Amino acid sequence: MPLLIGGQEGGWLYLGAWQFDKWAEAVDANDDPIAPSIGPGTAVTISNLGPNATGQLGESTDACFDERVGPTIDNTVPFPEPPGFGYAAVALPTPTWELTPRPLAVSTRAPDAYLSLGVEAFGGEPVDASLGAVQQLLVTDLDGDGDDEALVVFEYVQPDSIRGTPGDLSSVLLVDATTRDSSTVLQSFVDEGLGPDDFPLIERFRILDVADYNGDGTMEVAVHAWYYEGASVIVYEYDGTELTEVLSAGCGA
Repeated sequence: MPLLIGGQEGGWLYLGAWQFDKWAEAVDANDDPIAPSIGPGTAVTISNLGPNATGQLGESTDACFDERVGPTIDNTVPFPEPPGFGYAAVALPTPTWELTPRPLAVSTRAPDAYLSLGVEAFGGEPVDASLGAVQQLLVTDLDGDGDDEALVVFEYVQPDSIRGTPGDLSSVLLVDATTRDSSTVLQSFVDEGLGPDDFPLIERFRILDVADYNGDGTMEVAVHAWYYEGASVIVYEYDGTELTEVLSAGCGA
């Protein structure tokens, strides 16, 4: 099952695929790009936390400035908020199973307990995490065991911060919604003590999608990550305890 990432214009970039019993990256052993095994006319489902959309693959065109190409899709997808550079959705050949077998609850507000976990995740780092806030909270039962998991995006990025400003921070947490046990999935920050000759760089994150990409009943998590001149999508699988990266692709300098 090949996966593509894209949005409003240009070709959709090949992210990788589920092949029988394993995940396969979008590059070979020499890091050369692999073309997806689907062509024009293929019916696809477009997924990004909202109602699923449908489309059809067209001819390939540029999908990144590095000469990678990907198919067009005859349906455009608005970029999610905030309008970070990069990718708006995941597309895959229309599956025979339910992509979201259990409900997703998505919010930009969160109980104080999640805010505290966000602050604690930066303990010992050279930033003031008390300035941060929960920017995205998603609660669902990823693996169907009856217990909910929460995905938390915690962030403090200063106004007009383009590359990054000392003190900026961003993270993604996985939280047991019942016990509040948490682990850090992704984290980026700019040291408050960064010198004037140093290069500040902040990477920001949002949950792009939560869906069952391989039909096993457990939903994968797709994270949109971006910085000032590039973006990527990272797919994680859940084993009942933690998230493990299985696919990633993007475009940037």
